Amino acid sequence: MGDIKYYKYIASLLMVAFIVEIILLLIFNIPRVSQNLESFYGIKKAFVIQLFIWSALGATIACSLFMSEDKEINEVESLKEKPDPTILRYPNAIDVSLYLQRIITSGVLGVIGALMLFAGLIFFEVNIEVLSLRHKTFFIIFCFLIGMFQRNFIAYLSQIFKKFIEDKNK
Repeated sequence: MGDIKYYKYIASLLMVAFIVEIILLLIFNIPRVSQNLESFYGIKKAFVIQLFIWSALGATIACSLFMSEDKEINEVESLKEKPDPTILRYPNAIDVSLYLQRIITSGVLGVIGALMLFAGLIFFEVNIEVLSLRHKTFFIIFCFLIGMFQRNFIAYLSQIFKKFIEDKNK
């Protein structure tokens, strides 16, 4: 059974995730750190690490919005004389873990999305060894939005996979 106290745990998790993501993004943009990352991992891999964090940041913001909506729904439902048990559902320890899982999964999905974009650029023979600031900004916004709208991106990937299977079976 859930309890209202888990909202505090979820809020703390989201705040810590947000702060860690912002700090990492700031650290990665320090010239000496970015040079070390690029020399150790290479330019593309270092950029993919940043894209993971941007996507996770988008997911953290989306989770925060979802939690506030969920809390508001539960507060309104709890004020009713006979609350509907299908609507009134407080979070539990598993929900806290699921929020963390969503943030990590969104980071991975952001990287998958970026790799799909990289593949598209390679198909059109664009030199991805040297990405302009405009290209990098596009990738960052793309990954951030994947984090924000993870469910829609998964539905999109599912449609592509189904179409691929149907075309292959013809």
